[in-house]
Amino acid sequence: MPPSADLPWRGAEEGARRVVLDLLAEARGALPRVADPADAEGLHDLRVAVRRLRSTLRAWKGPLRGAVRKRDRHALAEIQAHTGKGRDAEVGIAWLERQRAKLSPDQRPDLDRLVEELRSERRGRSAGLGGRFAAAFTAWVDDFEPRVARLELSRNLLEEGEEEVFAEALAVRVRSACEDLRSCTAERGGEKDHEGLHAARIACKRLRYLVEPAGGWLEAAEPLVRQCKRLQDLLGGIHDASVMIDRLAAAPRKSASGGLAQARGPRPPTCSPGLLALMERAARRRERLHQRFERDWREGGLRELFRLGDAAARQLTEIARGDVEIERKFLLSGLPPEASTAGEALEIEQGWIPGRRLKERLRRTRAACGRVCHYRTVKLGRGVRRTELEDETSAEVFERLWELTEGRRLRKRRYRLATDQGTWEIDEFLDRELYLAEIELASADQELSLPDWLVPLVLREVTGEKGFSGSDLAL
Repeated sequence: MPPSADLPWRGAEEGARRVVLDLLAEARGALPRVADPADAEGLHDLRVAVRRLRSTLRAWKGPLRGAVRKRDRHALAEIQAHTGKGRDAEVGIAWLERQRAKLSPDQRPDLDRLVEELRSERRGRSAGLGGRFAAAFTAWVDDFEPRVARLELSRNLLEEGEEEVFAEALAVRVRSACEDLRSCTAERGGEKDHEGLHAARIACKRLRYLVEPAGGWLEAAEPLVRQCKRLQDLLGGIHDASVMIDRLAAAPRKSASGGLAQARGPRPPTCSPGLLALMERAARRRERLHQRFERDWREGGLRELFRLGDAAARQLTEIARGDVEIERKFLLSGLPPEASTAGEALEIEQGWIPGRRLKERLRRTRAACGRVCHYRTVKLGRGVRRTELEDETSAEVFERLWELTEGRRLRKRRYRLATDQGTWEIDEFLDRELYLAEIELASADQELSLPDWLVPLVLREVTGEKGFSGSDLAL
């Protein structure tokens, strides 16, 4: 079980806290790379980390209320704005250079001038990111990160068993993000709705950033993220083309008299050949991307994305419920004589790895035939209904972890007796004088009648009673 394997069943606060700390580490790692001229992706990676962080703080505003302040959101907004121009310059340069071979010699001077302007902007932004900005950003992270790390959690999942777990809270947010995207991509007549598609691009990013942290344990995450990336790239291309068109429209152009004149529209009569050619190419690019969106996404692509979003939300809900164990437990005065008819008993050793919110159980079973099995288990909650997550493991892994359970172990012999209502498990403890009987039910409200052979031995029901869970008994 990897270190993050229990994340879906952690509380919403704890899950959000972990995601934020991971994103802060990414941002820290990207910052020094921004000022390195040899690292072409440093600025991009910093911007992505900041966008993910902003989106995460927005999505998990409630659970993170104790750590996030208004000034933190303002700081991230300023960081994104400060880095945005530099990234826009990089994208603009790349597009302009791809047009060079397609322009005539008399059109290229305008392209050269624009490329140089964008390179100057990029150099200025990179230099700023390497100086006072980097120091200010690092100071903010140094202040913010400990507050998130110390976030006071309001409930103990093991003791109460009622806190909304991370997977369940994430399912709600995925459904909401899908609805936001659906609203942004709704048709708005026959006009080219650039603002609406830009809003759809933002909504698509938010959905993607929500799901990405679940990539290691949510089956639907990878295809959903992949579909979001495809849509994000297309809408990003439309946005980039619009930014370039606006820049070209605002660029100074040579007037008919040979001087410079400021443009007052997308195609003034005095537009120079190079700018005019570039504007036409940018406009054609945007139109092609619009057509691709209408052809590939208005129906099929969006329908598939929302199907994947719904599948992710359903899987998250199922994961949150986990393998639910619904059982009742009774304290006995002795071992029922019927145990002798139960067949071969199972020898069990159990130990618990200590933890404040979640405790992992190790179990080694030995059948009469000599077969030995090893298991790792996490149980959440108390009472009749509990979530149990169990995986078989190797003897080598078990032995390495078993050392951590010292002082938290028990030994027992288990007998199984089948009845019409289910299978009773009778535990005879080998390290103390104690007998317990438990049965797993189909539902929490299922009526239970004790078998006649068990009734004389029952002292009382101890379902959910402190002191009778396995981890309590191991202490």
